[in-house]
Amino acid sequence: MMLVMAVTAVLSHPAVQALQGPSPEVTFKTEVNYIDVDVAVSDKQGQVVSDLVKDDFQVLEDGKPQRIETFSYVDLPIESPVRQSFMNRPVYLDVKNNAQATAGRLYVIVLDDLGTSIFRTASVKQAARLFVERYMSAHDVAAIVCTSGRADVTQMFTDDSRLLLGAIEKFEGQKLRSGAFDAIDRSFEMAGLDLSAGASNVSSDEQSERAHRALRVLDNLARIVDFMSNVRGRRKALVLLSEGIDYPMDDIFTAPRASDVQLSIRDVVRAAARANVVLYGIDPRGLVGMTSEEIEIGAFPETSPSRDPLTSGAVNPLDLRAFADEMRVSQNSLRWLADETGGFAVLNTNTFDGAFDRIVRANSSYYVLGYYPPTHPRDGKFHKIEVRVKRPDATVFSRKGYVDPKGPLPKNDASAVSSSLPSPNLLAVMSSPMQQGGVTMTAQASAFRGASVGSTSVALALEVDINQMHFTPTLSTDKQTTTYNDDVEVSYISVNQEGKQFATRNELTLRLRPESYDVMRQRGMRSNSRLALVPGRYQVRIGVRDSGGAVGTIFYDLDVPDFSKPALSMSGLLLSVSSAPATPTVLQDKTVSADQLPWPATTQRVFTRTDTLAMYSEIYDAISNSVPHRLDVTTSLYANDGRQVFVAHDSFEAGGRSAATTYTHAKQIPLSDIGPGLYLLRVEAAPTAQLKGAAPVKQEAFITIASR
Repeated sequence: MMLVMAVTAVLSHPAVQALQGPSPEVTFKTEVNYIDVDVAVSDKQGQVVSDLVKDDFQVLEDGKPQRIETFSYVDLPIESPVRQSFMNRPVYLDVKNNAQATAGRLYVIVLDDLGTSIFRTASVKQAARLFVERYMSAHDVAAIVCTSGRADVTQMFTDDSRLLLGAIEKFEGQKLRSGAFDAIDRSFEMAGLDLSAGASNVSSDEQSERAHRALRVLDNLARIVDFMSNVRGRRKALVLLSEGIDYPMDDIFTAPRASDVQLSIRDVVRAAARANVVLYGIDPRGLVGMTSEEIEIGAFPETSPSRDPLTSGAVNPLDLRAFADEMRVSQNSLRWLADETGGFAVLNTNTFDGAFDRIVRANSSYYVLGYYPPTHPRDGKFHKIEVRVKRPDATVFSRKGYVDPKGPLPKNDASAVSSSLPSPNLLAVMSSPMQQGGVTMTAQASAFRGASVGSTSVALALEVDINQMHFTPTLSTDKQTTTYNDDVEVSYISVNQEGKQFATRNELTLRLRPESYDVMRQRGMRSNSRLALVPGRYQVRIGVRDSGGAVGTIFYDLDVPDFSKPALSMSGLLLSVSSAPATPTVLQDKTVSADQLPWPATTQRVFTRTDTLAMYSEIYDAISNSVPHRLDVTTSLYANDGRQVFVAHDSFEAGGRSAATTYTHAKQIPLSDIGPGLYLLRVEAAPTAQLKGAAPVKQEAFITIASR
């Protein structure tokens, strides 16, 4: 049975919606009365202490010892990112898997566009790119979000540096001009006004807008941190690139919302304690020797501190002092957020390499302790956590406590759930920020034009290792035949960049004969399905759960193009191989016929020389039918040294045909004469004549041919 429905997001902030992913109208928040604490321990030389055991630790809550129930040591290798290259270009596979779902570090990179000057846009991009390109290892995952809520700058958790860098490139600072600078402007208009009042001269409207922005930044930080609480058993780092809170929050006499801002900062710290998140503040102003405000002042002699127009040329040293006060307050906010969450702030420096190295090391080697806390009334009080070790001269770094929930327990009414959504247990896992291992899977998605104008049909291949599932051997009533039985749910939630989600649910009843069960254990099972989506950016969340509770998820980032707009466009590529039918296919895609793709589309990208590779794509020709033309299609296979080891040419005569024609393109490539190695498969289509608006199009996929 397949059911589809749209799911309405609960959160109102677009960036947090997209980062959070599925937030259906009916949510399930099963509270686990369990506290996990990640602990870093170093000796007096600052070196990591890695040989401690459970009995070396003591955990105290509110001064009272607690029993440590779970204990583990995490030691992630610190290595430079190794990115495979092909003909001097990076290799990005179109297949995703969850085999290493928890093998790396987890970062949320927050770009504070509301609190960063437009003049420092390039500095923020440079710092964020540096962190992604040089300090993220192969299995590390990160998310990008900005404080204004711009959806196009949001990237959900991924290990694909290309997607992260793409989001970073769209960042642009939009901080208000300095309040001190505005005060100088008004000083010219109001001759005789005492400049020593500094930022307090800011108008009430400006104060209100600055307060609104500051509270918005802090509210969204708290939301992001709270969302990360769904990830357990690992350290979570929030890297905040920001100039700090742009509001005089320590001036409670002239800044009417100072107390509100201070309370919001405490809310972020409390949320971080509850979610076990460490915050690192990175001030991009360290990249320049002079603030943009000082540079702007220095450009105009009449506003220079060496010539005060209100004192007939006498020096007024308070001009730049006001800017210094603003910087001090904003940097203090970064320092306080970092210190209170167990991180650190990076201020007044022109290089971030040392700081980024410290962040990586702090999130690479640590202990994870878990305990069940005493029963507390749901009063929202903070409970202090202290971790001690039985090792002299050891320094311990850990969370300082947590905030108890407040209010009545949330209801978990399973009867209220629509059958169109994933089952409650699977929905809870798919709503996590991170994909989950458990049931190991690989997935590949390709977008095709849909049946109606503007619609898109996404072909999704999924291959599942069933060895983690719970098949039950069942004897027939006549006791002559044994079958292996399991009920499997395969669900999809597609989240677009505005946070809107669409859910699809498939329920499979598997009753396998022993020989079929043995084959499936060796080869896995395959599902070929279709998702109907409108054009846009998506994260497709794929979840599998069986009747015994085995669960796994994959998060697949996908750009769905609008095939109705270009004069010439091409679908994604479907690949298969002559050995693909050996893997049982439980759901079949009947959109593509056997004449077009003779075997089921596969996620496999490593083939042997005994295989024959098959590929399928569609070319969409919307060139005016009044222009006779022909489309030339070239299918090529390139070796890493640039050699073209296979090439085929095809043509489609388009003259006299109607516009918006679909041409199907299929090709088979024997691999017997092609040596082992990495190869690039490329399909290119171009009109034979130079036609206005009809640019050539292509699709590519990397494959590997094994030695045997």
